Amino acid sequence: MRLEKTETELLEMYCKGCNDSLAIIYSQYWGLFKSVSKKYLCNDDCEDLIHSVIEKLLLMPIEKRILQFSNIRSIKSFFYVMIKNASLDYLRKRRLNCVNIEYAAHSHEEQNSDSYLVLEYKNVGLSVTEMKIFEEYINGLKPKAIASQHQKAVSTIKNILNNSKRKILRYYKENAYLLE
Repeated sequence: MRLEKTETELLEMYCKGCNDSLAIIYSQYWGLFKSVSKKYLCNDDCEDLIHSVIEKLLLMPIEKRILQFSNIRSIKSFFYVMIKNASLDYLRKRRLNCVNIEYAAHSHEEQNSDSYLVLEYKNVGLSVTEMKIFEEYINGLKPKAIASQHQKAVSTIKNILNNSKRKILRYYKENAYLLE
């Protein structure tokens, strides 16, 4: 007796209304789902997003299942695209502008207190190096110019900028009242 199902059999079962096939797909491809979503979201959000995608699939009417899944040749590629698109949609809906940090900087410039701004960056969780690189970027320098100025690789500067943006967005997401 064969216990494993092929992708085609799993899809046919799902289209006929058997949600157990989705549970099998979920368990087989969990690693893929998570790695795709982690490219775009932080760990907690990616797991929630995957669960919401699976929940939508569980609640999908049979007629829609047949229409959407009838021409799929590969479950892997289908779910890769589905999770990627859901992650991007999530980001679009929840996007906070990088203008927030500029707003914070400009609102404190009037006080002419650089030490207050440094304190703000430390609250965000940026190191002095991250702070300097991020300010240079905000002031219009390209990553290549910043890299040559700091004698670092361009990829290192891009990583520092991405990490800085992530920290800033997380801080202002958690402390949205500061921007009001």
